[in-house]
Amino acid sequence: MKLTTISSMLAIALAAGLMTSCTYGPAQTRSQIHNVRAKPDSHTIAVSVSYSHFRDATGINAFPNGGVPKVLDEEARIYVCDVHTREVRKVAAISPPERVRLGWSPWVLGWVDDSLFFQLSGQSGTSLKDIQNSSPVYYSVTSDGKVTEGVALPENVSFQSNSGPLPEGSFVRISRNSETIGIRTEQMSDLMPTFMIDSTEAELVPVTAQKPAGITRAQKEFASWKFGGFIHYGIATYNEREWANGHEDPKTFAPKKLDCNQWADAFVDAGMKYAVFTVKHTGGWCLWDSKHTVSHDTTTMINYKDGKGDLVKDFLDAFRAKGIKVGLYYCCPGNYTGKLGNKALEGQENLYGMPPEAKEDRIGFMKKQLTELLTQYGHVDLIWMDQYRKVQKEGRWQEVLKHIRLLQPRCLVIANNSHDASETDIYSYEYPWMMERNPELALPPEGNTYPAEVCDIMGPAWFWKEKENKDNIKTAKDVVDMINLCNSRGANYLINVAPDKSGLLPDYTVERLKEIGELFKNQ
Repeated sequence: MKLTTISSMLAIALAAGLMTSCTYGPAQTRSQIHNVRAKPDSHTIAVSVSYSHFRDATGINAFPNGGVPKVLDEEARIYVCDVHTREVRKVAAISPPERVRLGWSPWVLGWVDDSLFFQLSGQSGTSLKDIQNSSPVYYSVTSDGKVTEGVALPENVSFQSNSGPLPEGSFVRISRNSETIGIRTEQMSDLMPTFMIDSTEAELVPVTAQKPAGITRAQKEFASWKFGGFIHYGIATYNEREWANGHEDPKTFAPKKLDCNQWADAFVDAGMKYAVFTVKHTGGWCLWDSKHTVSHDTTTMINYKDGKGDLVKDFLDAFRAKGIKVGLYYCCPGNYTGKLGNKALEGQENLYGMPPEAKEDRIGFMKKQLTELLTQYGHVDLIWMDQYRKVQKEGRWQEVLKHIRLLQPRCLVIANNSHDASETDIYSYEYPWMMERNPELALPPEGNTYPAEVCDIMGPAWFWKEKENKDNIKTAKDVVDMINLCNSRGANYLINVAPDKSGLLPDYTVERLKEIGELFKNQ
């Protein structure tokens, strides 16, 4: 990492003989992160930061980029952070000793038992002739906060050379500008900003302590909705699957009582302000007549309205009539298999959620279907994109986002489990999935101010299963408690309810939604 501490600039200036007279500007501060160490078997990290309070030089003899600064104060700061709670503690703030006063940098070494070790390294001297590298000064910090200078490193201890893995597959990275620390998981391709240098106080703080800029009117409106409902319904409902594989017999989709108005009435009773419907899930089955596939849309589902059904229209009409905002869930075709039941049987080709028409140009196929959804049905409040990461890894996600915005500029885009504002309008947290893998990423951090959403399941699965009943779905209190928790962290709560094979929400679900609405209204 290239270090740019004020003392480094001073050392370079001394070596080059550039210490000439000049004038100085107003005082300012600068901080940068140097390295991160993870404490074994915990969710704790230690972070080294250099802090400088200085005045930039100006004038004809100024050093490049502002001149040789006049240092007013410098500190090496060591912070200990909890990745789960986002708590930040400054455990050491030390002025560099004379022997490493020039070009110094702090470096966290690691833990031995409950003591944290770090070092300061740098140079000493006052002129070109006597500038020399100095041996590091070692420090220890005990669990009760006692800092000791000039300690000897423990014998037979080899400190790690990188940031080191955290439990559950998480690891940390420092941004290129050395001002942000992010947490990434093996399951997530994006880096979630977690701690940052505050631009005002020059301290390390949770990333949400600084209010983000540029929130749009649509995002603010979304944040006001607070509570919504997910509807997972489709061919998987009739095949006891969470993820369809695309080889299902479309004739199995045979609802006898399907009524989107019943769904909408239940959402009104629950106090939900918006609804998201799975119009195309993993198997590639489209719940509308798509002109871009002849094998995987409602025209093949001949046991429902003789293949002439359009559930997208039915859903949108019913929910709009009740004043409920509407969102469409669309699963990007891509390379995902097996874990939740979508794996092809022996002898079958694995379709990866792609109808045959999508194989030659998967992104082009997806854009054509998004065009249908966003031009044939009027204004859609949000499009909820799942399995987008393969598109993002291929470098084409921005192309898809641009396409959506050209079709409907006011349509919000949610990219599942993305916490990158360049990828998604709403930070997304898939609660059940993340609780099993990385609980620290299952909810937004306390103090979050960026529009966010937590999605969750009412029953034992996303799609209705034979095992679901009134005794294994969430209680009204469970749901209202989650609404309040999510809202306290700047997030909406989107809970999934699943219609059964009849095409209706089960009676026990309808009754539970009424209980939720009453409790939510009267709390």
